[in-house]
Amino acid sequence: MKLKKDSLILIGAAGIALFLVMKAGSVKGAVKSVQTGAKEIFDALGKPFKNGYRYFNDGTVIDPTGAYWKNGQMIWAPATTKAQMSTTTDQALGDWTNEA
Repeated sequence: MKLKKDSLILIGAAGIALFLVMKAGSVKGAVKSVQTGAKEIFDALGKPFKNGYRYFNDGTVIDPTGAYWKNGQMIWAPATTKAQMSTTTDQALGDWTNEA
């Protein structure tokens, strides 16, 4: 029996839905956990923390450089090098703003 791509996608989606329901304990709990997502935590005055970090109730932290941390481990960081145009590209483009 050969399964079509659409059938495999449907089976995979059903498997993910079943996993979420089993983890949440009920369909209502699974839907609630998917809809709510993480919420940002603020200081006692309801303002962002002054240290530049953003904290979320699911254990996620975004540091001042934009790196994402989850439960103390870095999970993503922005690129640290800036792209630069080469001099040959600059020369090829020329100064197109001063056309005659």
